[in-house]
Amino acid sequence: MQLNVSGATFYEWIATTTGLSDTQINNPIATPQTTTTYTVTGTEEYHCFTDTANITITVLPLPTVSILPVPETLLGASVPLNIINSPDVVQWNWSPAASLSCSTCAMPVATPIAQTTYSVTVTNNNGCQATAAVLIKLQCEENRVFTPAAFSPNGDGKNDVFSIMGISRVKHLIIYSRWGKPIYERSNFIASDRSTGWDGTYKGEPQAAGTYAYYAEMECPQGGSFTKAGTVTLVR
Repeated sequence: MQLNVSGATFYEWIATTTGLSDTQINNPIATPQTTTTYTVTGTEEYHCFTDTANITITVLPLPTVSILPVPETLLGASVPLNIINSPDVVQWNWSPAASLSCSTCAMPVATPIAQTTYSVTVTNNNGCQATAAVLIKLQCEENRVFTPAAFSPNGDGKNDVFSIMGISRVKHLIIYSRWGKPIYERSNFIASDRSTGWDGTYKGEPQAAGTYAYYAEMECPQGGSFTKAGTVTLVR
């Protein structure tokens, strides 16, 4: 906070000066850590008369918040986010909000689809804020990866796309026609995002019913990768 004093020619801040940028000017910047009263003396140009003034800067307390650690969890599992905050907190704002049960409650439940860092900003009744964050890591197990044996892209909202489940991130996926021609390819995407799955088309044209081969390389959040290959039947 900038302090402004007028009415004299020369100024000197006395007594408590902790947090002042300068003690010999009329407009120093004050950065007190606690509520502080500052005193200034003003003298006219002949140094015959002085006057004294005081100003108190009230420092409001910051809220505190911390999020309890979360163990590694399985993809698609629900994880409660537990926090500890000071009793003056009146507002909570979480992000990202997409995979949370609520973004403005104290302790939401997260259902992450990928390794995610969740953060919360709390506000107290004075408008002061504090922030904390927690990283949720997903377990990566090859035997939990599942690919459907068949899918039917008929627009009924059920099994309309071929997608990989049980893994967070797919490094590379390629699908081949019955003649070995690549007809779908995608890299570095979140597996559980259904918009990234193959909808049974090639260059916008629906492909014929039949069996198609696929090859996928999966990536684990903690490092390492593994591959999976197989076939899927497109049903019309």
